[in-house]
Formats: sequence, structure tokens, C-alpha cells
Amino acid sequence: MVVANLVRDLCVLADKLKPNTSTDRGLTTLLPGEKHLVHLTKGEGIDPTLLGGDRVLHSTSQQIHLDEGHNQP
Repeated sequence: MVVANLVRDLCVLADKLKPNTSTDRGLTTLLPGEKHLVHLTKGEGIDPTLLGGDRVLHSTSQQIHLDEGHNQP
């Protein structure tokens, strides 16, 4: 994923998409335009476009704007 704004302490709650699914990272801070690759464990069959939803992405900033031009599966 690529973010369009500063995102502090990003957390990907992958288990919201499918039970028992987890990521390889905890809290991550991203600068605007910075790329971040998320690896899912037990995430087979999950549509990658759903990772950008409000249910899944949380941060202390609470406003996460994905750079839509760079977040194609």
C-alpha cells in the first residue's frame, strides 16, 4: 500500500476480513508516498482491495488516505 498522508502507528486488523488471519508487522508509521508491503498469514482467498477499508486499517491519525494510483493489486 502507498499512503497519501502521514499515518502514525498503522495497524492492519486482518482478522476482520477472515478469522485467524494475521500480518507480519505491528504498528508502523508511514510518510506520504511511502510504500508498505503487508504479508498476510492464512489470508488465502481475501480480496486485496478490501485491505483499504475502515474495518481493517486503523491508526492514531485515524485518517488514512491511500494513494489510489499506487494501490492496485
